[in-house]
Amino acid sequence: EMNQRVESNRAVKGKLVNALLKLMEARPLSEISVKEIVAEAGVARQSYYRNFHSKRAILTLFYEELQTEIRRAMAAPEELPEGEAQVTEILRVLKAKRRPLLTLHQAGFAPMSLEIITENLEFFYGGMPARSLERYWLTCFAGMVYNTAMAWLENGAEEDCQAMAHVICTFHPETFLTTCGSWEGTEE
Repeated sequence: EMNQRVESNRAVKGKLVNALLKLMEARPLSEISVKEIVAEAGVARQSYYRNFHSKRAILTLFYEELQTEIRRAMAAPEELPEGEAQVTEILRVLKAKRRPLLTLHQAGFAPMSLEIITENLEFFYGGMPARSLERYWLTCFAGMVYNTAMAWLENGAEEDCQAMAHVICTFHPETFLTTCGSWEGTEE
């Protein structure tokens, strides 16, 4: 009976998360009421208050679950070079969560999504001093992973996760800058 209650509560929380994210596709978080969330979720108002103290707490649960899912995926990567395998797994998870992530990105929650990617990369690469060149490199890399992933998701995520990870992990600024200089602009 205890497991059944736990599962039932988990299902209710999932319905509330999904309902809020669906409503956010049309309107900003500040314009969405608790009444609308519970109606969309098909749960009692008390279920909301028993599980969450605010609408942002619902989003926090989404991000906690995303964090756990990415961490789990990074722990069992494909047989690829280290780093590239982990980025492939991050991209797989992000692709599976494409719609809610794009909704949150467009609603201004990019910093929370970026933080999840950064924390997972920090976890993978291990402890390093907060004020070190390695930490700054990791921050740049996490930003590149996030920004590339969002552009990829916005464009339909048709390319293979592994191919996208390869692009990210083999990026060389010198090559990029040289290549950019050779592109002909189409500005008028």
